[in-house]
Amino acid sequence: MDIRWKKYSHHWITKTIVFFIAILSFSFGITTFANIVIKHDGNFSPAFEKSYFQGTEFMSESSDIIYNIKEIVQKYKSEEHILSGGALSEDAIIEAKRDLFYEFRENSKDYNPNLSEEENFEIFQKNNAGKIAQAKNELIQKQLQRYRTLLKNLEKYQGVTYYAKKGETEIANSPNKSEVYFRSFPAYIMFKGYDEQVFPEEIRENVYYHWMSSHKYDHDQLGPDDVIYVGFSQSFLDPRIEQWEENKTIVWNSLKLMVASLAVLLVTLVYLVVVIGIKPGEKEIQINFVDRIYHDINLIMCGLLIGSWVAIMVTLDHFRYDQLVFPISFAIGSMGLVLVLALIKSLKMRNFIKHSLIYTVCYKIFKFFQ
Repeated sequence: MDIRWKKYSHHWITKTIVFFIAILSFSFGITTFANIVIKHDGNFSPAFEKSYFQGTEFMSESSDIIYNIKEIVQKYKSEEHILSGGALSEDAIIEAKRDLFYEFRENSKDYNPNLSEEENFEIFQKNNAGKIAQAKNELIQKQLQRYRTLLKNLEKYQGVTYYAKKGETEIANSPNKSEVYFRSFPAYIMFKGYDEQVFPEEIRENVYYHWMSSHKYDHDQLGPDDVIYVGFSQSFLDPRIEQWEENKTIVWNSLKLMVASLAVLLVTLVYLVVVIGIKPGEKEIQINFVDRIYHDINLIMCGLLIGSWVAIMVTLDHFRYDQLVFPISFAIGSMGLVLVLALIKSLKMRNFIKHSLIYTVCYKIFKFFQ
């Protein structure tokens, strides 16, 4: 009897330890994942990038710079051009007139249903010239605001020098506009007509290189004499390269920790599935109060736990508060694993269907009418 008790005690302690190892590995893995999501916006790509120039961050900023430059030189050109109405497209003017005409048709007494739309439109333009002019001015003011926003977007990239020319329009933040000057930068991107030059060459190996190169081939292409030069200074590159290297280390170590946690979790789960409900020297599966919960109720409880955990994680992500990820995952994971192991035990006992509330109620109703 004493030997059997020692075996049972040892077996129970082992299962308890393995249970907590499973929950700890789950919680560590989830917490590590949450840290990347919350602190690094879920960006795991640095772990697989060979260098900063082949990374998403460099390509994203480079594309944004070139996009802003192109918007200015191709569409807005200058404040004078915008204020003169030169940046307004015919489609934008027609759309503004159409909106005003719909309002005129619904609300104005001057609208004559006996006339054609074309005739009513002529009346509308004659009687609402002021409103049309005001609508055009509002469009111009929006374009002016957009133009200034684009310039501010470029200003935030300290350490970036650029020069662009399309037709007679030029934009630059440097008095030196020569190709040789831009080649002196530690990194540069230069488009001249359909030709492109980049340095370092590894930029071309970036999987997102098409983000940038596609800017040459859109509907408003660069002409043979048009250019876009962008040079990146050391003061721009150094802090970003340092940050990229730090992120790469953090994300890579986090991935290794998550893989290790997953491996431990799988091993411990397999062990628990095998030994759950078994006592040394006994063939009959042992049950406890959790096992007596109807299985459909158990499944509902599991669903509620999962839903609660997801809702809490989303809330923590929204408020960028990751300190509670581990304790909450540990608590909910513990309850969930207990319920799941109870379901597994019922499968071993082959009473999964019979020990459900729906089956029990249906069976009693059937017996009542039998």
